[in-house]
Amino acid sequence: MLLKALMSREKRNPFCLPGPSGRPVRAAFPPVEKRNKLIAMVTWNGWRRRAWISGTLALFLVVLAAVTALAPERRRIARKPAPSDYSDLMNVVRFRMAAIPESRPDRMKTALADVRSCDLSGLVLAGERDALAESSFDSRTRWPAHLPAAFDPARVLERGKDPGLGVRLLQSQGIDGRGVGVAMVDLPLLVGHEDYRRRLRRYEEINCGDSGASMHGPSMASLAVGRSCGVAPAADLYYIASFNLQSNPRRGTRMPAFDYIPDARAVERILEINESLPADKKIRAISFSAAWSPEMRGYKAMTEAVERAGKKGIFVISCNSFETHGHRFFYQVLERDPARNPDDFAAYSVIPWRESLSLVRKRNSAFDRYYEEQFDRFAGPRILLVPVNSRTSASPTGTRDYVFFRRGGWSDVEPFLAGLYALACQVRPEITPDLFWEAALDTGVPREFRKGDKTYDGRIVDPVRLIERLHGKV
Repeated sequence: MLLKALMSREKRNPFCLPGPSGRPVRAAFPPVEKRNKLIAMVTWNGWRRRAWISGTLALFLVVLAAVTALAPERRRIARKPAPSDYSDLMNVVRFRMAAIPESRPDRMKTALADVRSCDLSGLVLAGERDALAESSFDSRTRWPAHLPAAFDPARVLERGKDPGLGVRLLQSQGIDGRGVGVAMVDLPLLVGHEDYRRRLRRYEEINCGDSGASMHGPSMASLAVGRSCGVAPAADLYYIASFNLQSNPRRGTRMPAFDYIPDARAVERILEINESLPADKKIRAISFSAAWSPEMRGYKAMTEAVERAGKKGIFVISCNSFETHGHRFFYQVLERDPARNPDDFAAYSVIPWRESLSLVRKRNSAFDRYYEEQFDRFAGPRILLVPVNSRTSASPTGTRDYVFFRRGGWSDVEPFLAGLYALACQVRPEITPDLFWEAALDTGVPREFRKGDKTYDGRIVDPVRLIERLHGKV
């Protein structure tokens, strides 16, 4: 037993070496100096190894933190509304073609005004150049084999994606809204559309139920921050979907009466979200393509919400900007022939006053009369002019679909100006709505227009000169 114990101790001794017979033999200990040197070397190598591991881990954590900081904020999507289907519009086309007498010269122009998702492959349209030039259509519209030589729907669709007026020149120089937040209050969104899904940071809903994607929401988001259609394609988008129509709880249908209380709540929600954002990622503009007048429910709540947003440094751009900003921010809208270059200022003309007001006229709404009354009382001699017609934007029918609207509306103004304000914030972070609007008027291209017997000094917004002015280059 004693012999086995001694042998086991010798085996555990690091200085026991095998003898000639294979049994361990105690080796002589090295001199003290060498032993201390060996111990020191082993200790140093251990510390060096631990230091290398600690340094590598620290470097990994620093890189991870940097990547996390640079990565986009994690998207928060409350719901994914289903795509829309507009193929039933073909029934409208057939009805109009059957109901309108052939003797009427505008028969085909009326019948083909909206052919989104329609199958026109069985129609003879080779001689309908003028009618087709006024059509709205989308990626799902099926065309006949023979079309007028002057009408190329693919080319029209692609040209309409360009915001125009030199915006893409600014984008090519890196002035694209990066680092700026743009919020939007509109109808349900097709959240996965390729044109803006990478910019969408948050999507919430108020009063929407289980509604599918609207026609309006995707278009507005695309015009503001869309990759191919937007003014500020690198800005962050915060979207609150809201129905501003009263609901009938007994029938489960929405009545054609406007209620802006849900929209006021949406603006308040955007203010809450903004409080949680870092200083260099704040929301600077809210695009709200809507119009409200004193007789509407929620008028006071909506106006007060806009005022609170203004005090927080957020520019709320709406059809009511004229009254929410001291009766100074009046605008009128521009027309463009779809065959002409969107960057050519000569391609634009001011839409006549009455026709312009008809674009914002709604059922059970007196906004058009209210706007005209306020315009006559307060409008200054210079009026900002913004394009609205002949634009292509994201379609709600599919995540890769686009729609060309020959006739737009005042709704197109808000996302355009919100995107342009994001560019202004990028080059001049301390910008204010007053400075922005005044600079836009000062740098705009003159274009007179008339209202009755009075002439106004219209100024077509010039994004390039505006940004140069704000950047201190003009």
